[in-house]
Amino acid sequence: MLALGTFVGLGDMLGGYDRYIYGEIFDDSADIRMAGGSYNSVINMSGAFEEKGYMTYNYLMSFLTANRYIFILISTIFIFLSFAYAIKKYVHENWVFTIILFLGMFFFFTFTYLREVLAICISFWALKAITERKLWLFIVIVILAYSFHHSAVILTILYFIPRRKWNPKYIVTIAAVCFFLGVLGVSRFGFMLFSSLSGGDRRADMYENEYDVEGYFRIDYVVEAILFLTCILSLYHRLGNDRRTLVLLNYSLAFCFILLLFTRSAQGGRLSWYFLIGVLTLLTEIIHKGPTQWRIFMVVVSFFLFNRIVTGWDTLLSPYKSFLSDGHRDNDKVFLKFEYDEKYDEDKFYRPAFVLFGYDDNSSNSSLE
Repeated sequence: MLALGTFVGLGDMLGGYDRYIYGEIFDDSADIRMAGGSYNSVINMSGAFEEKGYMTYNYLMSFLTANRYIFILISTIFIFLSFAYAIKKYVHENWVFTIILFLGMFFFFTFTYLREVLAICISFWALKAITERKLWLFIVIVILAYSFHHSAVILTILYFIPRRKWNPKYIVTIAAVCFFLGVLGVSRFGFMLFSSLSGGDRRADMYENEYDVEGYFRIDYVVEAILFLTCILSLYHRLGNDRRTLVLLNYSLAFCFILLLFTRSAQGGRLSWYFLIGVLTLLTEIIHKGPTQWRIFMVVVSFFLFNRIVTGWDTLLSPYKSFLSDGHRDNDKVFLKFEYDEKYDEDKFYRPAFVLFGYDDNSSNSSLE
């Protein structure tokens, strides 16, 4: 996981325009602090995110580095080590299989969704709080994750769902209802509610525009949810009745139900990521106890999911280039459209990698200047 995190973190703005957004916000935050600006000036920076926890994270990181590449590298390594810790803590057997599932289901999203993935890493601790029924700890975790990305509010539903081994008929019925509501586009109203909590009109307009494409439908969400539900229900008799297993079951079902509920949303499925650790853990455990055919099947599914992103994202990922060499990839359309500081193209380290021993603010080229 450390090797994977280093590989992703060294990528030269791969994965789409999101990295440029995070890079610019961090560079501006570092310039404000280095110029003597206050903490409040950073977290209330014009045009930045409303999430104060994430902006505080930028402020604290600016004491260590003033370079967007080092900021992304350190953040990404932290993310992968957090996943490694969670896997080691919650997966009792066959963690290599868990990493195979992780590679298919989530690996590539760590290239681009930095802020939300940091919130997901914080949310890992919610699993412990729910299992041990520690409401105060759960509230603290949700608030902290929410301060990084407001979508973390979705976690609140898990604490109040009873821990029980549900009748398979109920599970199939709820899945069918979620799919029906998703096809009707009812999840649109959920996103409107979410936007009112997380940024007002700007995000409301963004989510509203997802439905401007006539006939938009996420068949991949449906297939993924059906595959995982089929696996869980086929091996349902192998599940225990202990508190930990029942919480993992709720996590896994929530993951699948959310995918079905947002079948007509371009981004709604991202809400399911907060329950990913439950799916990774539960699938690993029941498949480890099940027939060999299931293990082979899920490895094939993981390969398909992995290859789908490689093919679909195309030039956002390939060819791979690290920031250890200057310049940019040929015909990199994202670079041509979103690069805000061309000095980085000439010298990736024109802004100091580490500022513990001083900083020359004349070297910066902040967009706020």
